[in-house]
Amino acid sequence: MESSCPSPASPDAHCMRLLCRGRIAGHRGLSASIVVGALATLALTAVLAWLRFAGGEAAPPTGDLPLRSVTVAKPEHTAIATLILPANVDAFQTTLVYARVNGYLLRWHADIGDRVKAGQALAEIDTPEADQELLQARANLVQGRADLDTAKAELEEAQAALKQADADVARAEANHEFARTVLGRNEQLSARHVIADQDLDESRRDNGARRADLDAAAAERKTRESSIVTYNAKIKSHEAMVASLEASVRRLEELQGFKTIRAPFDGIVIRRRAEIGCLVSAGSGTGCGELFAVAQSDTLRIRINVPQAQAMTIAVGQTAEVRVVEYSGRAFTARVARTSRAIDPVSRTLMVELELPNADQTLLPGTYAQVTLPVRRAEPMCTIPGGVLLNQPDGQKVAIVDAGNTVRLQQVKLGRDFGNRLEVLSGLRGDESLIVNPPDDLADHERVTIAVSAGSPDSQSAPSVAAK
Repeated sequence: MESSCPSPASPDAHCMRLLCRGRIAGHRGLSASIVVGALATLALTAVLAWLRFAGGEAAPPTGDLPLRSVTVAKPEHTAIATLILPANVDAFQTTLVYARVNGYLLRWHADIGDRVKAGQALAEIDTPEADQELLQARANLVQGRADLDTAKAELEEAQAALKQADADVARAEANHEFARTVLGRNEQLSARHVIADQDLDESRRDNGARRADLDAAAAERKTRESSIVTYNAKIKSHEAMVASLEASVRRLEELQGFKTIRAPFDGIVIRRRAEIGCLVSAGSGTGCGELFAVAQSDTLRIRINVPQAQAMTIAVGQTAEVRVVEYSGRAFTARVARTSRAIDPVSRTLMVELELPNADQTLLPGTYAQVTLPVRRAEPMCTIPGGVLLNQPDGQKVAIVDAGNTVRLQQVKLGRDFGNRLEVLSGLRGDESLIVNPPDDLADHERVTIAVSAGSPDSQSAPSVAAK
């Protein structure tokens, strides 16, 4: 602007400079008025936006302003959910193999990782003390059987003596009967004075002697009978002794069989603590460690604790999906084999046991896994995508678009978080159109246009319930 003023050399230079400065001042005043007007417009716009955000009665947009274009989605109803629980994969059975005899390890035949068959020899134990005990027991058994044979021979002698005593009694009875008969005849003859008194006295003496012989024979027979009873008792005692010695021999012979440590079933040796020459003690008490650990891993056993809320839906025979980190792209199928049929009062969970076929030995016992188990709810639950939730100072809300394309902000009560979906406990009927990713300045009663009705990306899959 100053380039149009006359040079200082002209006569009216002073007046022209004053005129140019007035023009410049006028232009600057006009620019300041424009700036002030723009700032007032922005302030008014900000106040209106704040009023709409605060829930005030803002006027609906006029036909001069375009309506918001929103994407809506519908809530989902499902009675099926997937329960995800952590678990350990264990062998179907694992047995610790201990020694049953005392001795020294002579040699071992299987090492860790070896597959073994039932009855296969794992190790051998040298047992010199047990061997000597067996020899002594066998010698005692021979002695006991000899004593039994002696007692039986004595019984046979006593039985023969009893027979002899019976014969002696019979002879004594015959002699006594004869003496008694002679005495009776002589008494009759003596009464008629046919024989002398001396003959009668001799008959009486002979009768008394024969009577004494009969009593002695009878007493001897009783003695023989008593000896037979004694010998029978002696035989029974020896028989019991022999039976005890035979049992002792059999026990030691059975222990001799335990000198060879054998596999209890088909499986894999997962631990070996047997070293040649080490002292081996019988039993599994303190200080007596196992020699081997054998695991049966053709079928694996998985135990999980199902929360009480889902416990009633678990049924024996249903399948479950097992995943491990090492095989991220592969799912293994297990079957519910049994449950404890009781809720643990401490953890409020149900013990569930699953069986997983593992013929190819893909999974190793002791692996950490996640079990996905489908559970059916007694009542269907309503779920919404996580993107429809609107967090406001007075609570969690969703933006519902009604039949007239008018927005209504509805407060909801949420349940469990399934990751990609949220459970709604109250606040929705289940057939509403919910705005996906609603803007923070979305106002109640605002009119919008529906651009896309979004389908639920996981509408075909049940929500996952991760156990805490």
